[in-house]
Amino acid sequence: MAEMHYKIDNYLVRLFGNDARGQVTRIADREILLYSDGKLVGHATFSKEGHNIGDSHVYQDVIYLRAPASQYDAVIDLLRHEKPVYIGWYPKPDAEEEGDGDAYIATSGEPPHEAECFPKKEPKKE
Repeated sequence: MAEMHYKIDNYLVRLFGNDARGQVTRIADREILLYSDGKLVGHATFSKEGHNIGDSHVYQDVIYLRAPASQYDAVIDLLRHEKPVYIGWYPKPDAEEEGDGDAYIATSGEPPHEAECFPKKEPKKE
């Protein structure tokens, strides 16, 4: 499988609660569906503490990113504040595991010291 990436145009966030008896019914309580040109291209699932939701993978050209809940805030921050944002897949050759690789969320190249990170300096008055 070749490296692949998609520019994210839209996303949908799902936050899941417990069932009527207060039981946890899912190993992940947060997911983000990622779209490019109206097509689902990514599915980011964030595991609850202590749960393993498996490895990231690609299925039918959709990238399934699996990550711990601790990464949710960073991903949602990128989606809200950066442009453009991509989801990608980087395959890793592994004789023991077919289809092995890494899923990622990334921005395009940005210059260092963006203005949004630093307040604008006013010229000194003399």
